[in-house]
Amino acid sequence: SLRAPARFGVLVLLSLTILAGYGAAKITAARPGAAVAVVVIATIVSLAEFWSAPLTMRRNEEPASEAHRWLSGQPPGTIVVEMPMATNDALWLYETLYLIRSTHHWQPLVNGYSGFAPEQYRQTLEHLRGFPDDRSIERLRELRVRFILLNRVHYTGEEFSDLIARIAGVNALWPPQAFGTGDDQIVVVEMTEAPGPP
Repeated sequence: SLRAPARFGVLVLLSLTILAGYGAAKITAARPGAAVAVVVIATIVSLAEFWSAPLTMRRNEEPASEAHRWLSGQPPGTIVVEMPMATNDALWLYETLYLIRSTHHWQPLVNGYSGFAPEQYRQTLEHLRGFPDDRSIERLRELRVRFILLNRVHYTGEEFSDLIARIAGVNALWPPQAFGTGDDQIVVVEMTEAPGPP
């Protein structure tokens, strides 16, 4: 949990707590009648210092899309990736949204979100940057991905049309299936079985 330097503040606070405990012990030893007052004052000061309210949260009230409902009917353990993905230059783009959406189908998801990006994940982002080129298809096969979800809303019209046209020319991908309409459209592309040895 200390991978972020700011979290070393926990060690500083722990040290201050120990010093405060020594101080409180000295005060109460010198004035035994003040023990209750010291505890009450220390508690109030600590609560005031660390008070963090109100704690607001956003509820996820987005209904499951047709594509995500369809995915929920696929065999458990079917690996999925949602695109577009983040890039190493822009972490994170839509990963939190993709993670929340995954609760509609509960299939394993390549996309992830954390305060830290492992090197392997960064390599995956780099490999998938040129999807659907050979390098990205090879990486998807290594990850055993079966379905690729293309979120129309995150592409311009020209980008999306070009992407669909390029996918049509890739033998490693089955023809796309479109779910929904307009900006809400999600196109699902399935990976074909990897060719066996000659």
